[in-house]
Amino acid sequence: MATWRNSPELTNNERLLIHEGLYTEVAPGHVIEADLAGAPALRANQLLRHIPRGHIAVTFSACWIFTGWWPPGRMREVYAAHPKRTKPPAVYRHAVPEEFTRRIGGLMVTSPARTAVDLLLLEPLEEAMEGLLQLYGAHLTMAELRAHVDLEARRKKLPMVREIVNQFADYATWRRDTMIEAVREAAQETSGATSLPGDDHPSSSR
Repeated sequence: MATWRNSPELTNNERLLIHEGLYTEVAPGHVIEADLAGAPALRANQLLRHIPRGHIAVTFSACWIFTGWWPPGRMREVYAAHPKRTKPPAVYRHAVPEEFTRRIGGLMVTSPARTAVDLLLLEPLEEAMEGLLQLYGAHLTMAELRAHVDLEARRKKLPMVREIVNQFADYATWRRDTMIEAVREAAQETSGATSLPGDDHPSSSR
Protein backbone atom coordinates (compact mmCIF):
# COMPACT_ATOMS: atom_id res chain seq x y z
CA MET A 1 0.00 0.00 0.00
CA ALA A 2 1.46 3.34 -1.07
CA THR A 3 1.66 5.98 1.64
CA TRP A 4 3.38 9.33 1.83
CA ARG A 5 6.36 7.49 3.37
CA ASN A 6 7.08 5.12 0.48
CA SER A 7 5.48 6.75 -2.56
CA PRO A 8 7.67 8.50 -5.13
CA GLU A 9 7.83 12.27 -4.99
CA LEU A 10 5.83 14.15 -7.57
CA THR A 11 7.80 15.65 -10.41
CA ASN A 12 7.97 19.41 -10.85
CA ASN A 13 5.80 19.09 -13.95
CA GLU A 14 3.16 17.14 -12.03
CA ARG A 15 3.15 19.72 -9.26
CA LEU A 16 2.73 22.49 -11.81
CA LEU A 17 -0.17 20.73 -13.52
CA ILE A 18 -1.85 20.14 -10.16
CA HIS A 19 -1.38 23.81 -9.26
CA GLU A 20 -2.99 24.83 -12.55
CA GLY A 21 -5.94 22.52 -11.95
CA LEU A 22 -5.17 20.22 -14.88
CA TYR A 23 -4.10 17.25 -12.74
CA THR A 24 -5.21 16.01 -9.35
CA GLU A 25 -3.53 13.75 -6.83
CA VAL A 26 -5.76 10.82 -5.88
CA ALA A 27 -3.41 9.10 -3.45
CA PRO A 28 0.29 9.39 -2.61
CA GLY A 29 2.12 9.22 -5.94
CA HIS A 30 -1.06 8.63 -7.96
CA VAL A 31 -1.73 11.60 -10.24
CA ILE A 32 -4.42 11.72 -12.93
CA GLU A 33 -5.96 14.25 -15.28
CA ALA A 34 -8.54 16.37 -13.49
CA ASP A 35 -11.27 15.34 -15.94
CA LEU A 36 -10.96 11.77 -14.67
CA ALA A 37 -12.01 12.93 -11.20
CA GLY A 38 -14.85 15.22 -12.17
CA ALA A 39 -17.70 13.33 -10.49
CA PRO A 40 -18.21 11.22 -7.33
CA ALA A 41 -18.33 7.92 -9.23
CA LEU A 42 -15.11 8.77 -11.09
CA ARG A 43 -13.31 9.76 -7.90
CA ALA A 44 -14.46 6.62 -6.10
CA ASN A 45 -13.35 4.47 -9.01
CA GLN A 46 -9.89 6.02 -8.86
CA LEU A 47 -9.63 5.25 -5.14
CA LEU A 48 -10.83 1.69 -5.67
CA ARG A 49 -7.30 0.48 -6.42
CA HIS A 50 -6.05 1.95 -3.13
CA ILE A 51 -8.82 0.68 -0.83
CA PRO A 52 -9.10 -3.13 -0.72
CA ARG A 53 -12.30 -5.09 -0.29
CA GLY A 54 -13.59 -4.99 3.27
CA HIS A 55 -12.43 -1.41 3.81
CA ILE A 56 -14.66 1.67 3.71
CA ALA A 57 -13.59 5.13 2.57
CA VAL A 58 -14.08 7.55 5.47
CA THR A 59 -13.49 11.14 6.62
CA PHE A 60 -11.42 13.14 4.11
CA SER A 61 -11.41 10.42 1.44
CA ALA A 62 -15.19 10.11 1.65
CA CYS A 63 -15.57 13.89 1.58
CA TRP A 64 -13.31 14.08 -1.47
CA ILE A 65 -15.36 11.44 -3.26
CA PHE A 66 -18.58 13.40 -2.72
CA THR A 67 -17.28 16.93 -3.26
CA GLY A 68 -13.83 16.86 -4.86
CA TRP A 69 -12.52 18.96 -1.95
CA TRP A 70 -9.31 18.21 -0.07
CA PRO A 71 -8.04 20.25 2.91
CA PRO A 72 -5.52 22.82 1.66
CA GLY A 73 -2.07 22.12 3.02
CA ARG A 74 -2.91 18.58 4.15
CA MET A 75 -0.77 15.88 2.60
CA ARG A 76 -2.70 13.60 0.29
CA GLU A 77 -3.47 10.30 1.99
CA VAL A 78 -6.06 7.53 1.81
CA TYR A 79 -8.48 7.38 4.74
CA ALA A 80 -10.28 4.09 5.25
CA ALA A 81 -11.82 2.12 8.09
CA HIS A 82 -11.73 -1.60 8.78
CA PRO A 83 -13.28 -3.47 11.73
CA LYS A 84 -10.05 -5.32 12.60
CA ARG A 85 -7.07 -3.96 10.67
CA THR A 86 -4.94 -0.95 11.49
CA LYS A 87 -2.42 -0.99 8.65
CA PRO A 88 -2.77 1.42 5.70
CA PRO A 89 -5.15 2.22 4.24
CA ALA A 90 -7.05 1.42 7.45
CA VAL A 91 -6.48 4.64 9.36
CA TYR A 92 -9.36 3.90 11.74
CA ARG A 93 -10.29 0.55 13.24
CA HIS A 94 -14.03 0.44 13.63
CA ALA A 95 -17.00 -1.21 11.98
CA VAL A 96 -19.33 1.09 10.08
CA PRO A 97 -22.96 -0.10 10.00
CA GLU A 98 -24.08 -0.90 6.47
CA GLU A 99 -26.97 1.55 6.68
CA PHE A 100 -24.42 4.35 7.12
CA THR A 101 -22.61 3.53 3.86
CA ARG A 102 -23.10 3.86 0.12
CA ARG A 103 -21.56 2.07 -2.82
CA ILE A 104 -20.18 4.59 -5.30
CA GLY A 105 -18.14 3.64 -8.34
CA GLY A 106 -17.70 0.16 -6.90
CA LEU A 107 -16.33 1.47 -3.59
CA MET A 108 -17.95 1.45 -0.16
CA VAL A 109 -18.09 4.99 1.22
CA THR A 110 -19.62 6.43 4.36
CA SER A 111 -22.82 8.39 3.70
CA PRO A 112 -22.57 12.20 3.65
CA ALA A 113 -24.16 12.42 7.11
CA ARG A 114 -21.85 9.78 8.60
CA THR A 115 -18.90 11.44 6.87
CA ALA A 116 -19.78 14.79 8.44
CA VAL A 117 -20.10 13.27 11.92
CA ASP A 118 -16.84 11.34 11.50
CA LEU A 119 -15.05 14.52 10.48
CA LEU A 120 -16.32 16.36 13.55
CA LEU A 121 -15.38 13.48 15.86
CA LEU A 122 -12.06 12.37 14.40
CA GLU A 123 -10.40 15.28 12.61
CA PRO A 124 -9.17 18.78 13.55
CA LEU A 125 -12.17 21.06 14.02
CA GLU A 126 -11.16 23.70 11.47
CA GLU A 127 -10.75 21.16 8.67
CA ALA A 128 -13.82 19.24 9.82
CA MET A 129 -15.99 22.35 9.62
CA GLU A 130 -14.72 23.13 6.13
CA GLY A 131 -15.56 19.58 5.11
CA LEU A 132 -19.04 19.99 6.56
CA LEU A 133 -19.51 23.18 4.56
CA GLN A 134 -18.47 21.34 1.41
CA LEU A 135 -20.96 18.53 2.04
CA TYR A 136 -23.85 20.72 3.11
CA GLY A 137 -26.40 21.62 0.47
CA ALA A 138 -25.52 19.51 -2.54
CA HIS A 139 -25.04 16.25 -0.63
CA LEU A 140 -26.43 16.78 2.86
CA THR A 141 -29.42 18.50 4.42
CA MET A 142 -29.68 19.76 7.97
CA ALA A 143 -32.49 17.30 8.67
CA GLU A 144 -30.33 14.39 7.51
CA LEU A 145 -27.41 15.54 9.63
CA ARG A 146 -29.51 15.95 12.77
CA ALA A 147 -31.22 12.60 12.22
CA HIS A 148 -27.85 10.90 11.90
CA VAL A 149 -26.58 12.48 15.10
CA ASP A 150 -29.62 11.03 16.87
CA LEU A 151 -28.89 7.58 15.42
CA GLU A 152 -25.32 7.62 16.74
CA ALA A 153 -26.07 8.94 20.21
CA ARG A 154 -23.86 6.29 21.85
CA ARG A 155 -20.62 7.43 20.22
CA LYS A 156 -18.19 9.32 22.40
CA LYS A 157 -18.24 13.12 22.22
CA LEU A 158 -21.65 13.13 20.50
CA PRO A 159 -22.91 15.92 22.80
CA MET A 160 -20.11 18.11 21.45
CA VAL A 161 -21.06 17.22 17.87
CA ARG A 162 -24.72 17.93 18.59
CA GLU A 163 -23.84 21.40 19.86
CA ILE A 164 -21.69 22.08 16.80
CA VAL A 165 -24.53 20.96 14.54
CA ASN A 166 -26.98 23.24 16.34
CA GLN A 167 -24.65 26.20 15.88
CA PHE A 168 -24.06 25.24 12.27
CA ALA A 169 -27.83 25.17 11.71
CA ASP A 170 -28.06 28.75 12.96
CA TYR A 171 -25.23 29.74 10.62
CA ALA A 172 -26.85 27.95 7.68
CA THR A 173 -30.13 29.75 8.31
CA TRP A 174 -28.34 33.11 8.53
CA ARG A 175 -26.40 32.39 5.32
CA ARG A 176 -29.57 31.39 3.46
CA ASP A 177 -31.48 34.48 4.61
CA THR A 178 -28.53 36.74 3.78
CA MET A 179 -28.25 35.30 0.28
CA ILE A 180 -31.99 35.65 -0.32
CA GLU A 181 -31.90 39.28 0.80
CA ALA A 182 -28.86 39.98 -1.39
CA VAL A 183 -30.60 38.48 -4.43
CA ARG A 184 -33.73 40.53 -3.77
CA GLU A 185 -31.72 43.73 -3.46
CA ALA A 186 -29.83 42.96 -6.66
CA ALA A 187 -33.10 42.26 -8.48
CA GLN A 188 -34.57 45.55 -7.28
CA GLU A 189 -31.48 47.48 -8.37
CA THR A 190 -31.56 45.81 -11.77
CA SER A 191 -35.26 46.53 -12.16
CA GLY A 192 -34.74 50.17 -11.22
CA ALA A 193 -31.81 50.57 -13.60
CA THR A 194 -33.76 49.27 -16.59
CA SER A 195 -36.91 51.34 -16.05
CA LEU A 196 -37.28 54.70 -17.79
CA PRO A 197 -37.86 57.96 -15.90
CA GLY A 198 -41.54 58.44 -15.30
CA ASP A 199 -42.40 54.76 -15.76
CA ASP A 200 -43.85 54.70 -12.28
CA HIS A 201 -46.28 57.52 -13.09
CA PRO A 202 -49.52 56.81 -14.94
CA SER A 203 -49.74 58.57 -18.28
CA SER A 204 -52.44 61.21 -18.61
CA SER A 205 -55.18 60.54 -21.10
CA ARG A 206 -56.06 63.16 -23.69
